[in-house]
Amino acid sequence: MNSRKAIKFVAGAAVVLQMLLPIAATAQSGNSETAPGNGRGAQVRANVCDRLVQFGERAVERFQNGKGKLSAVGADREGRLAERHANRLERLDQVRTARTERHTERFNLLLAKFQDDDRKEAILEFQQDVQTAVDARRAAYDVAIEAYWVDVGSMVGVRQAAIDDVVADYEAAVDAAVATAKAACEADGDIGSIRDDLNESLQAARDAYRTALDEVESYSDMVRALVDERNVAFEAARDAFQVALEAAKTTLKEKLDLLTPEGDDEEDETDDEDVGTDTGTTP
Repeated sequence: MNSRKAIKFVAGAAVVLQMLLPIAATAQSGNSETAPGNGRGAQVRANVCDRLVQFGERAVERFQNGKGKLSAVGADREGRLAERHANRLERLDQVRTARTERHTERFNLLLAKFQDDDRKEAILEFQQDVQTAVDARRAAYDVAIEAYWVDVGSMVGVRQAAIDDVVADYEAAVDAAVATAKAACEADGDIGSIRDDLNESLQAARDAYRTALDEVESYSDMVRALVDERNVAFEAARDAFQVALEAAKTTLKEKLDLLTPEGDDEEDETDDEDVGTDTGTTP
């Protein structure tokens, strides 16, 4: 059961209370036997009041069951988030390892194009500059990723707490309405008035409950805001990496131009395919 269904279940339990409570009172409303001072009426009246309270208590119990399901959904979501976090970190590590191996292979192929030590040294320095830029980008991604998951976990807790508060407020309102009806019964109040007052109180509690739930920000909207924030950090890391990469490539080209003898036809192109400096979205 997801959170949306669980919330509807709890709301449904709230409706049950209003459906059940009028039954006993309606059956006896207007009956002279319920009038105070009538011996049999006093017993009938007591029975009616008891049934009112019993129906209320049963509905509250059903509401409690719905609240338990809602809490279980929150706990299940936290567990699934932790599992998803671990799986994505594992996948990220695998992708980074594969990319590092591919980049190393390409740099080795580039080194093989040159025979003199000076230009090989220039390639090795370029490789180190690129690796430094890659490490900086990955570190920035790691910070953004960790902040995202911490915020998601916090968001789940905050949202669940808000829902718990709404449920608690509704529960307190229902308890108060039932207690008031019980006290009115014990004070020999009019059964019809007790029923009407109880229904009005329950309707007000239900309306407040639904309004408060609607004001709790949806999970998807909260996550979307966190994703947008994380993506801004990703973009900044990619931009910084691109600047560092272009600087490293410019430095390498200048060195190779100085070290390559005039008339030397040996290839010295160092395009992105050679050095493996692809800048895709994977960190």
